[in-house]
Amino acid sequence: MSFICNFTNRSSGAYKFSVYSKDDPDLLHLKQLVKDKNERLRTYARKHQEIPTWYGELQCVKLMARGSRRLNGKLLHSNADSSLRHEYADYFDVYLHSSYENYWLQRELETGMTRSEMNKYDKHMSEARWLAWQGKRRLAA
Repeated sequence: MSFICNFTNRSSGAYKFSVYSKDDPDLLHLKQLVKDKNERLRTYARKHQEIPTWYGELQCVKLMARGSRRLNGKLLHSNADSSLRHEYADYFDVYLHSSYENYWLQRELETGMTRSEMNKYDKHMSEARWLAWQGKRRLAA
Protein backbone atom coordinates (compact mmCIF):
# COMPACT_ATOMS: atom_id res chain seq x y z
CA MET A 1 0.00 0.00 0.00
CA SER A 2 1.36 3.41 -0.91
CA PHE A 3 1.59 6.35 1.45
CA ILE A 4 2.47 10.05 1.29
CA CYS A 5 5.49 11.39 3.13
CA ASN A 6 4.84 15.01 4.08
CA PHE A 7 8.36 15.64 5.31
CA THR A 8 10.32 18.76 4.53
CA ASN A 9 12.81 16.78 2.44
CA ARG A 10 10.06 15.77 -0.01
CA SER A 11 9.82 19.21 -1.57
CA SER A 12 10.23 18.07 -5.18
CA GLY A 13 7.25 18.58 -7.44
CA ALA A 14 8.11 15.24 -9.04
CA TYR A 15 7.44 13.32 -5.79
CA LYS A 16 4.20 11.33 -5.94
CA PHE A 17 4.10 8.85 -3.05
CA SER A 18 6.12 6.21 -1.21
CA VAL A 19 5.91 2.42 -1.28
CA TYR A 20 7.37 -0.41 0.77
CA SER A 21 7.80 -2.76 -2.20
CA LYS A 22 8.47 -2.53 -5.91
CA ASP A 23 5.46 -4.82 -6.36
CA ASP A 24 3.05 -2.31 -4.81
CA PRO A 25 -0.22 -2.14 -6.80
CA ASP A 26 -0.23 1.69 -6.83
CA LEU A 27 3.31 1.76 -8.24
CA LEU A 28 2.51 -0.84 -10.89
CA HIS A 29 -0.63 1.08 -11.83
CA LEU A 30 1.32 4.34 -12.17
CA LYS A 31 3.93 2.61 -14.34
CA GLN A 32 1.19 1.24 -16.61
CA LEU A 33 -0.47 4.66 -16.89
CA VAL A 34 2.85 6.29 -17.83
CA LYS A 35 3.62 3.53 -20.32
CA ASP A 36 0.22 3.93 -22.00
CA LYS A 37 0.50 7.74 -22.09
CA ASN A 38 4.00 7.58 -23.58
CA GLU A 39 2.85 5.13 -26.25
CA ARG A 40 -0.08 7.37 -27.22
CA LEU A 41 2.26 10.38 -27.38
CA ARG A 42 4.79 8.54 -29.57
CA THR A 43 2.05 7.30 -31.90
CA TYR A 44 0.57 10.79 -32.28
CA ALA A 45 3.98 12.41 -32.77
CA ARG A 46 5.03 9.93 -35.46
CA LYS A 47 1.70 10.22 -37.26
CA HIS A 48 1.54 14.05 -37.22
CA GLN A 49 5.31 14.75 -37.21
CA GLU A 50 5.08 16.93 -34.12
CA ILE A 51 5.02 16.53 -30.36
CA PRO A 52 1.71 17.89 -29.10
CA THR A 53 2.31 20.53 -26.44
CA TRP A 54 -1.19 20.03 -25.07
CA TYR A 55 -0.43 16.41 -24.19
CA GLY A 56 2.75 16.97 -22.21
CA GLU A 57 5.95 15.05 -22.74
CA LEU A 58 7.31 11.56 -22.31
CA GLN A 59 7.68 10.68 -18.65
CA CYS A 60 9.37 8.01 -16.56
CA VAL A 61 8.83 6.64 -13.07
CA LYS A 62 11.90 6.63 -10.84
CA LEU A 63 12.39 5.16 -7.39
CA MET A 64 14.68 6.52 -4.71
CA ALA A 65 15.63 4.15 -1.93
CA ARG A 66 15.05 5.45 1.59
CA GLY A 67 16.10 4.07 4.94
CA SER A 68 19.03 3.67 7.27
CA ARG A 69 22.40 4.11 5.61
CA ARG A 70 24.52 2.79 8.45
CA LEU A 71 24.65 -0.43 10.42
CA ASN A 72 26.62 -0.41 13.69
CA GLY A 73 28.13 2.93 12.68
CA LYS A 74 29.43 1.63 9.33
CA LEU A 75 28.11 2.55 5.91
CA LEU A 76 26.02 -0.18 4.28
CA HIS A 77 27.96 0.33 1.04
CA SER A 78 30.65 2.66 -0.27
CA ASN A 79 28.42 5.54 -1.40
CA ALA A 80 25.48 5.02 0.96
CA ASP A 81 25.69 8.62 2.18
CA SER A 82 24.83 9.97 -1.25
CA SER A 83 22.73 7.22 -2.84
CA LEU A 84 21.22 4.25 -1.05
CA ARG A 85 21.08 1.08 -3.14
CA HIS A 86 17.65 -0.44 -3.59
CA GLU A 87 18.64 -3.69 -1.90
CA TYR A 88 19.15 -1.81 1.40
CA ALA A 89 15.93 0.26 1.23
CA ASP A 90 13.26 0.24 3.92
CA TYR A 91 10.90 1.94 1.48
CA PHE A 92 10.99 3.82 -1.84
CA ASP A 93 9.95 7.30 -2.84
CA VAL A 94 8.25 7.38 -6.24
CA TYR A 95 9.02 10.27 -8.58
CA LEU A 96 7.58 11.12 -12.00
CA HIS A 97 10.20 12.79 -14.19
CA SER A 98 10.52 13.98 -17.75
CA SER A 99 12.10 11.17 -19.77
CA TYR A 100 15.39 11.48 -21.65
CA GLU A 101 13.49 9.80 -24.50
CA ASN A 102 12.00 13.23 -25.34
CA TYR A 103 15.34 14.16 -26.92
CA TRP A 104 15.37 11.05 -29.10
CA LEU A 105 11.74 11.45 -30.17
CA GLN A 106 12.38 15.07 -31.15
CA ARG A 107 15.47 14.04 -33.14
CA GLU A 108 13.50 11.25 -34.81
CA LEU A 109 10.88 13.74 -35.95
CA GLU A 110 13.52 16.20 -37.19
CA THR A 111 15.66 13.69 -39.07
CA GLY A 112 13.25 10.90 -39.99
CA MET A 113 15.75 8.36 -38.65
CA THR A 114 15.25 5.80 -35.91
CA ARG A 115 17.37 5.94 -32.79
CA SER A 116 19.72 3.17 -33.98
CA GLU A 117 20.14 4.91 -37.35
CA MET A 118 20.93 8.18 -35.54
CA ASN A 119 23.51 6.43 -33.36
CA LYS A 120 25.20 4.98 -36.46
CA TYR A 121 25.09 8.38 -38.17
CA ASP A 122 26.56 10.11 -35.11
CA LYS A 123 29.32 7.50 -34.92
CA HIS A 124 30.23 8.00 -38.60
CA MET A 125 30.17 11.78 -38.26
CA SER A 126 32.45 11.57 -35.24
CA GLU A 127 34.88 9.37 -37.17
CA ALA A 128 34.77 11.79 -40.13
CA ARG A 129 35.55 14.76 -37.86
CA TRP A 130 38.42 12.83 -36.29
CA LEU A 131 39.85 11.95 -39.74
CA ALA A 132 39.53 15.59 -40.86
CA TRP A 133 41.34 16.72 -37.71
CA GLN A 134 44.09 14.14 -38.30
CA GLY A 135 44.46 15.33 -41.90
CA LYS A 136 44.82 18.98 -40.85
CA ARG A 137 47.31 17.97 -38.18
CA ARG A 138 49.46 16.07 -40.69
CA LEU A 139 49.39 18.96 -43.19
CA ALA A 140 50.56 21.36 -40.48
CA ALA A 141 53.49 19.11 -39.57
